[in-house]
Amino acid sequence: MARRAGSRTGAGRSSTDRGGGRPNPAATGGHMIGSRSRCLIVALALAATLGPGWAEAQPTTLDPARLREWFQSVDRNGNGHINREEFHQWATERFFFLDKNRRGYVTLDEVRDVLGPQAFRVANRKGDGRLTLREFVNATFQDFEAADADKDGTLTFEELEAYVRRTHR
Repeated sequence: MARRAGSRTGAGRSSTDRGGGRPNPAATGGHMIGSRSRCLIVALALAATLGPGWAEAQPTTLDPARLREWFQSVDRNGNGHINREEFHQWATERFFFLDKNRRGYVTLDEVRDVLGPQAFRVANRKGDGRLTLREFVNATFQDFEAADADKDGTLTFEELEAYVRRTHR
């Protein structure tokens, strides 16, 4: 098997290079964004369905119809499952939507309406106050893994709804 120069130790690989594109917990510090930190996927899905300012308002009920609307918009092939590719496309598009100044990173001020300060700090692995695309995607995939109850690499609406209910209290 041919090896690329410099790949003997895996140096230079991103945190999603191993395991079929799955984030490597060791590369991301093994941290999951827990319910106390307001999960990134939950924050972004709810912001997409409930509108700006939800983080401060903290609605007590979740509108399943609006969550289903979001789910269907991410499930691009319409098969009732969000696969890793569809989810990655959504996360990337969402990041670039949030990065209004097109700098390649977002700050807490730019995402304050959709993400609380604690969740931002957890996702900001470098601790520099700038959430890069890589940090953003890795954080959302941590939540994808947590929401994927049957560990088949896809999310059903039922898995997503159960995850949102568990983490959005």
